[in-house]
Amino acid sequence: MSISDSIMIIFGILIFALFFTAHFKLVYRRFLKSYSLEIDKYLKEHGQKYETIYSPTKDDWVYSPFKKPASFSFSFFSIGLLSWNDQKYKIIETDKGKKIWLEIATSHFQKPELTFKFGMKGKSTRKDSFQSKNIVVVTENCPACGYPLKGDIYECPDCGLNFK
Repeated sequence: MSISDSIMIIFGILIFALFFTAHFKLVYRRFLKSYSLEIDKYLKEHGQKYETIYSPTKDDWVYSPFKKPASFSFSFFSIGLLSWNDQKYKIIETDKGKKIWLEIATSHFQKPELTFKFGMKGKSTRKDSFQSKNIVVVTENCPACGYPLKGDIYECPDCGLNFK
């Protein structure tokens, strides 16, 4: 066995060890790491504490600040069963009733990138009783009592009807 053969074998072992270590780190970061220290640090900076952490459901994606990932994706950039890039999402409910979304982006040979965003507020399901399809533009007289109006007033001085 020559010196060049020995160097090639050592080089091959080092490449295999590097690949195995990177692959193991990726599996750990995607499936085993909880990121609780990073979450605690972020919440402390914003004066909050977490109540619960969970994965988003189908209903949660309606108010997500992130684009919903595809249910199934195909990529040429995969090694074994792991794709090259991956995003996981968590929802953090704080003690102050806020929902903070966390995107965990992982890739081979890179540290995970954590992105925190506040969830969008849902639309109110309460319907106000004063909503109407007919809009009345008030220019001359109060529609309730007929009092003559002048200028830019938004409340009738006679009956107190608010126009705005």
